[in-house]
Amino acid sequence: MTQKIHFNNLTGNSITIGNTVIDGTGITTDGENVAGTIKAEIYANNASLPLSGLTAGQYAYTTANTTLFYTDGNGWYRVTTINETPSVTLSVDSVTLGLDGNTADFTYTVTDPEGFPVTIAVSKSGIANTSLANVQHYTSNNTITVNNVGFSEANTFQVIVSASDGINIGTATANVVLSFTPPASPIWDSYVVLSAIATSTADPAAITDQTGTSTITVSGASTNGGPSGDSHYDSYSILCDANEYVEFSIPATGTEDFTYECWVYVNSWTSASYGGIFASMGIGGPTGVTVAKDLWWVGTNSGGTQDFITTSTTIPTGQWVHIAVVRSGNTFTGYKDGISVGSVTRSKSADSHNTTNLRLARRYNNNTGYAADAYYQDVQVIKGFAKYTSNFTPPTQSQGQSYQLFNNTLP
Repeated sequence: MTQKIHFNNLTGNSITIGNTVIDGTGITTDGENVAGTIKAEIYANNASLPLSGLTAGQYAYTTANTTLFYTDGNGWYRVTTINETPSVTLSVDSVTLGLDGNTADFTYTVTDPEGFPVTIAVSKSGIANTSLANVQHYTSNNTITVNNVGFSEANTFQVIVSASDGINIGTATANVVLSFTPPASPIWDSYVVLSAIATSTADPAAITDQTGTSTITVSGASTNGGPSGDSHYDSYSILCDANEYVEFSIPATGTEDFTYECWVYVNSWTSASYGGIFASMGIGGPTGVTVAKDLWWVGTNSGGTQDFITTSTTIPTGQWVHIAVVRSGNTFTGYKDGISVGSVTRSKSADSHNTTNLRLARRYNNNTGYAADAYYQDVQVIKGFAKYTSNFTPPTQSQGQSYQLFNNTLP
């Protein structure tokens, strides 16, 4: 507000009239129209406001009541301060994402009634496993991009766009639906030949191969939320107790590179040393790969013998452990939680002479003994590519195709 004040012979940068202070820069003595900033006098409370000696145009502020007043010279008027909430409008109410890597964009428009600048924030809500989807905010064109990276389960969550003017916050919400239907034909990078997950709980039919290429045999096993509700990072786990197993058909690898890996939580073992985590090796034949409680070995068509990668690395019970066996060239290496436990070198094929399948929770792929009572997540077989060739940090989310490509773990 600008006041016009007439005076003569004044120098300085401020003047006081009653309780009102006027600041200006270089107030002159020309006796004409000095402009300044009106400041409010501070009072403790409304009862402290003066009732006499008022000058029209004065302002007062009471700290106890946090109220601003204005006077016309006769009395005080309360000044009402208004800050309206910014409005946020989205271009969609909901988006649906299907296959891993599926992306959807939508835009937002923000209007502040007073024209104040606003700060935009974007968040996810209603999803326990936040790694299933990425949400990116591009401020240059007011765009939100949602990318389905989990590809492991159906889910619904919300993307919330908030606009704040420093006082009030306006929001708008879009529902994001992650749908999951097992593919009828392969959709992954051609290197991945098995990616086994569970898509719901207490349902053997929910044990699924995301590549759509494997024949699955379930012997009593089912799905679960994980030990004591701990499902590691996916919402559901494949559960095999001591009398159950799951078997997946896998293609022969010959002398190509390969990678077997999984997360496993062992409840108990049925054999002191030979309880199995997984096996592509059959009993009565030395070819294939087996990981057991503390014996990891590989058999190749090279003289009818099997070679131990390690005989001294024990897989503990009661905790999640990442297991991987990798062939790179002629070197077979085992990894426990990303750390090498040993290697052997052989030049021949490690395909089982019995059948090309991978059996969970058993020492052999054609025998029901030597069992583990265990939960599994992210069981994966990669043919023609050694995913790990040195120590590594185990994956921290469900390994959809885009996750692995993004992290340069697939070619």
